Amino acid sequence: MKKKVYSVLNEMIVVMIGAVLFAASLNMFLLPADVVQGGVTGIAAALNIRFGWDVGLMILLINIPLIFANVFVNGWRFILKSAIGVIVTSVFVDTLTFFPVTVTDPFLCALIGGGVMGCGCGLLFTKGYTTGGSDLLAFLCKKKWKRISTGKLILLVDVFVILGAAILLQSYMGIFYSALTIYIQTSVVDLFLSGADKTKLFIIVTEQTEAVADALTQLERGVTVLKGYGYHTDRSKGILISVVKNMQLYTAKMAVMQADTAAFMMIADCSETYGEGFKDLR
Repeated sequence: MKKKVYSVLNEMIVVMIGAVLFAASLNMFLLPADVVQGGVTGIAAALNIRFGWDVGLMILLINIPLIFANVFVNGWRFILKSAIGVIVTSVFVDTLTFFPVTVTDPFLCALIGGGVMGCGCGLLFTKGYTTGGSDLLAFLCKKKWKRISTGKLILLVDVFVILGAAILLQSYMGIFYSALTIYIQTSVVDLFLSGADKTKLFIIVTEQTEAVADALTQLERGVTVLKGYGYHTDRSKGILISVVKNMQLYTAKMAVMQADTAAFMMIADCSETYGEGFKDLR
């Protein structure tokens, strides 16, 4: 019981710190310098710069239909943490407006703001939370365009947002600062998660084979199922082998535990991973 309480408190603290950094990045650096990044946050920032609308409120309102659409397509368990992440970051952006603005140079703000936002998002990702936006839209598009990777769909959404913001704000130099912000942010997130290319090998022994396999499949990870036999229990078991990216580690562990609380998990580092969804063999 104490371990569970500690785990929940630890998770809450990490999410709060991540949300504070997310809000600080926008209110201290990106918005004062009129720098727009990708995704729903970029749309909300562009609307704030052009019309003065509250960024946090816009992030929430734009994400609501995406959240509900994903609920119908992927279910509540899949989307719950994204919904929490969207709500917490939206509230913090609109309430933590007292951060001092000391830098207004667009180049410096893109560098610092992208780095701070990368730290905030990195913290959220380590606990399985996201800030919604491009991720949610990409998950929906993935249902129709299955051959296009989720990463490419997210990039495509970000490109459209940046170009749209440049047209709306009549600031085409802003495209450079937006691209710089996104590059810094994603680089910091990758470093935060010990490298985007590093992966974890999951070996799971379970009697709830289909439930666990389905849970991992929802994360867009392949699963190989072998037939096993428990010598001491004298029961047939499934042995599942899967590889997940570092940023999915926490989510994958929770998904397995929810599918089967009695599952036996072995997790190991992979130095290199090749094949669909990972590095190209060519």
